[in-house]
Amino acid sequence: MKDGYVILDKKKYTEEGYSLVPIRWEDRYKIMQWRNDQMYHLRQQTILTKLDQDKYFNDVISFLFDQESPKQLLFSFLKDGECIGYGGLVHLDWDKKTAEISFLINTSLEKTYFKKLWSLFLIMIEKIAFKDLSFLKIYTFSYDLRPQLYELLEAQEYLEVKRLVKEKLVDNQWVDGLFHFKETSELFHRKVKMSDSNILFEWLNEKISRSNSLNKNTISWDEHSKWFNQKINDPNNEMYIFYKFNNVGLLRLENENDKTKISFTVDKFYRGKGIGSKIIETALILHPNTNFIADVLNENISSHKIFLKNKFNLKKNSNLLKNGITQYTKKSSL
Repeated sequence: MKDGYVILDKKKYTEEGYSLVPIRWEDRYKIMQWRNDQMYHLRQQTILTKLDQDKYFNDVISFLFDQESPKQLLFSFLKDGECIGYGGLVHLDWDKKTAEISFLINTSLEKTYFKKLWSLFLIMIEKIAFKDLSFLKIYTFSYDLRPQLYELLEAQEYLEVKRLVKEKLVDNQWVDGLFHFKETSELFHRKVKMSDSNILFEWLNEKISRSNSLNKNTISWDEHSKWFNQKINDPNNEMYIFYKFNNVGLLRLENENDKTKISFTVDKFYRGKGIGSKIIETALILHPNTNFIADVLNENISSHKIFLKNKFNLKKNSNLLKNGITQYTKKSSL
């Protein structure tokens, strides 16, 4: 086995005295034994032999090191140079930028060190996935047998997104399969396209979005289509979709003489996560030396906090205040 993957600049990842290195040939039989010991929570169907393990390392693992888009990246998990576990990213989808997390520790350490070792492994594997590979989403699949794992995942902001009912028979009892996922903390943006009309229609008609809008009436599809087609072709109007793995929000900028009116929407599943503030921060960067103006309903507390956090100034406009609207202004810097 080689000591590094061609697609990774680093050959070793370290956290609190533990490390991940590209999977080592010398660890293959330890790994085999742990897999055989813990078949109850793995997809593995039969006991592995040394012949099986040698063949797998020679025929599959050995070719991963030089591949530009490998299907898996596996690592030996070390303490003081000794392998005490192994895992990595499997089922890598290089187009969608997603991968499944796989991790297994020495059977004798499961009872006492499960939480600590899993936590350290997740810290290191997230650095590889999100920072080194720029992936957008990583996920785990597991059988509903280890509640300590799900508590740990949720504490580290993994969300349970799918449950497969009666997925595996264990000791004559059917257990479910669980998917947990985590998205990158990076927030990306792009200009709105014609194909985004549906998601904008959904966002604009969502209950809280409507209650925070100056016009609280539900928007019909015909009204939306007419508005969308007009705005997407208007040189004075800019719209950006913000996304991680999924679309998370919208930024609208509308130029009016020497001012630019700014507004935003955040998908209901991503509220309370700082997305709105990051959208406004991005707008200030996209348009330096611009006079921004924002109209916010007095009761829209979250938007008030976001504009104040981004150092917008409260503008006293008695006519607007009488209509329940607070106005903010800011000139972005070069």
